[in-house]
Amino acid sequence: MFVIGASGSGKTTLAMALAQRNGFPVVHLDMLAGRPSWFDRAGEVRALAARETWIAEGLQLGWTEPFLERADLILWLDHVSSGRSTVRVIHRFLRGGIAGIAAARSPGDLLRVGQRARHARDLLVAMVEVRRYHRQTPHQDGGTTTNAHVEPTRDMTARALAHHRARLVSIRRQEDIDLLLTRLKAP
Repeated sequence: MFVIGASGSGKTTLAMALAQRNGFPVVHLDMLAGRPSWFDRAGEVRALAARETWIAEGLQLGWTEPFLERADLILWLDHVSSGRSTVRVIHRFLRGGIAGIAAARSPGDLLRVGQRARHARDLLVAMVEVRRYHRQTPHQDGGTTTNAHVEPTRDMTARALAHHRARLVSIRRQEDIDLLLTRLKAP
């Protein structure tokens, strides 16, 4: 299974709920995207996609094609506006920040400036990605042909998924996700 959509659309939440119901391992594509340039991402993707069962979740296109080709079902979460995605991303980062504060064992833990700065930078990057997804122009960060990271727009995603129409379910309402999860039995 492949779950794809904008940042803040609920990909990870849905993938984890599906994994809980069917026991499939979840492949978080953001983890693969963040690997260093020397890492053989293409080889790792081929190996993971060749497994019997998995749920891949992420927005990445291009290097994720082996997952798209092998997925029995592709769920495109296309139900969240740019504004709603941004609110969800901010909420997720606030939850993470609060969890970090709650886990602090000493005043020094609360003052780790480097961690807070990275957290704030990650939030800003995610907010920019949400805006770029919902507009027409893609942004590319450079890198090699095999490891360049292109932030896809909604239109790019639609074009890429059109090749997999027979296995594609385009989710345009939260109620559709709720119905999908209701139909799958919990363990």
